[in-house]
Amino acid sequence: KYGHGNIGWFYFDKKTVVEATADYFIFLVYVIEEDVKVGRRTLSPHSIVMPTKKLQELTARYKNIKDKRLGYYFWVNPKTKEALDIRGEIYYVSEYLDKSGFEKLNNEIK
Repeated sequence: KYGHGNIGWFYFDKKTVVEATADYFIFLVYVIEEDVKVGRRTLSPHSIVMPTKKLQELTARYKNIKDKRLGYYFWVNPKTKEALDIRGEIYYVSEYLDKSGFEKLNNEIK
C-alpha cells in the first residue's frame, strides 16, 4: 500500500512528547532492502531526526491527545526517500529522513 519499505512502531507516554525538554527526537527504522544484482537482502538503518517542537506540533494536529499513550507508525521507503506516519491521519516526515534530518540538526548546532 505504501510502496517498498518497512515500518517502525513507536509508543510513548503522552508526557514524554508533550512535556519533552530534549531538542530532538531520533527514530531508527530498519528496512529490509534487496540488492537484485547480488541477490541478497540486508537490513538497512534509516533515521528520522525531528525537532521536538515539530513533533509536538504534528502530535497536536494528528494524534488524539486525550490518549495516555501516543503511537507513531513511521513507514520508510528508501527507494523514494519518503517517510510518513501511517497511524490515523497520514502525514509526511520525509524532510527529516536520513541525511536531510541530520543536516538540519547540524545546521542548528552550528
